[in-house]
Amino acid sequence: MDSTKAPPQKDFLQGETTKVKIREIAFENILNFRDVGRTVNELSGTKIMKEGLLFRSAKPDAASPSDRDALITTYGIHTIIDLRSKTEHLARIKQIHPSSTIPASVPAISLHFEISPIAYHYIDFNAGALERALVWQLSSRMRAINLISINVLRPLGLTGLAVFSLRHAQPQLLSLFTIISSPSAYPLIIHCTHGKDRTGAMIALILLLLDISEDIIQAEYMMTEAALEVQKEERRKEMGNMGLGEDFVGCDKNYVRGICGEIEKWGGVKGYLEEIGFDKGMQNTVRRTLLVDK
Repeated sequence: MDSTKAPPQKDFLQGETTKVKIREIAFENILNFRDVGRTVNELSGTKIMKEGLLFRSAKPDAASPSDRDALITTYGIHTIIDLRSKTEHLARIKQIHPSSTIPASVPAISLHFEISPIAYHYIDFNAGALERALVWQLSSRMRAINLISINVLRPLGLTGLAVFSLRHAQPQLLSLFTIISSPSAYPLIIHCTHGKDRTGAMIALILLLLDISEDIIQAEYMMTEAALEVQKEERRKEMGNMGLGEDFVGCDKNYVRGICGEIEKWGGVKGYLEEIGFDKGMQNTVRRTLLVDK
């Protein structure tokens, strides 16, 4: 069982400036879980999105039996999209199964995490062009492995890293949007390790596609600050061990503005998505799936 347990269910989670009532089930071992549609509707005070379809969370690896039952029975989750890297998966296996033989392949890794009969998709945002672009900034691969956090991630910051991903992880972004364009994939969860930054960036892009206002998207992202408060010291230590500062521990107040500023170069999110291969027809399918019928 995970050493970090979710806190008792609260009536409210505190965003940047807005208190929003949350009526989700209290999980034992899944942090930062929320219905994105319900959250957007409560933040905006109007029914914009269909509820019970799009969820976000931190890693659900150590979900208790009751947590698993809630995901399958209460929420009817069909799909989980995991944005973590293979390195993160291997570290997590060592943490929760210290005596396990470390697997070499993603299918073998997945056996440690998957909850049947949910369908899983693994999208590593550190793979491919993004990884090559990060490594290119350092003089050698070995040096990159040792110093990438200090020499690349720290200067970029959270928002800079999100912008970097928009430029260099376009195949991964296309994979994610292709999955969510299938109505049969819902209800679904998107998560990374903490469900904070990679997850936050993907949720921001989805909400921008739905024409949700930037301030609502930022407020939704900032709710993670309170949702992960119970784990803050652990994250501070984790970031410190990587040579990263306090700005990587919490949520960036300019996160969504940074994302919006980048995609404005393509005329907005719809132009950006077309550029990476996600055409208007697929975009409209996502909109029909997630937006309340007018």
